[in-house]
Amino acid sequence: MFRKTYAEINLDHLEHNLRVFQKGFSSAPLICPMVKANAYGHGDIQIAHCLDLLGVRTLGVCLIEEGLLLRKFGFDKEILVFRGFDRQGAQEIIAEKMTPVVSSWKHLEILEEVATEPVFVHLKFDTGMNRLGFSVQDADQLLQRCWQNKKIRVKAILTHLYEGEKALE
Repeated sequence: MFRKTYAEINLDHLEHNLRVFQKGFSSAPLICPMVKANAYGHGDIQIAHCLDLLGVRTLGVCLIEEGLLLRKFGFDKEILVFRGFDRQGAQEIIAEKMTPVVSSWKHLEILEEVATEPVFVHLKFDTGMNRLGFSVQDADQLLQRCWQNKKIRVKAILTHLYEGEKALE
């Protein structure tokens, strides 16, 4: 190798950063660190274990496979799956007691088809990023459908920052 590249992960710094975040957002109903893509290359299992020891009760992943890996290695808390799914994926999410982030009518329909008991979901709305999520104009129709549905239970509503870079300024 011409250039040695490595990442040094200091779990004490992770704990410090988490505590600062918790203090700054003490009224936040949910803190959900993302451990997708192998915790952005930092080791998803190790980071999940550390966060679990620090009291974090919800982790986010992009892919179902990432959630399944966390389950395989003993993470038994809530796992939010942010990426879409097909029928087989929905069955895996339900079987492994993960929480789907539903961002399209198709995903809602799939869950309605495969669920045999109520499934708790997080509904994602598109508020300007134009990537994923229900239209804000669909909110009334969507919530009415979920309210009357015996198989779908809305646990939370979420969105993505409109401009992530500006939030850091």
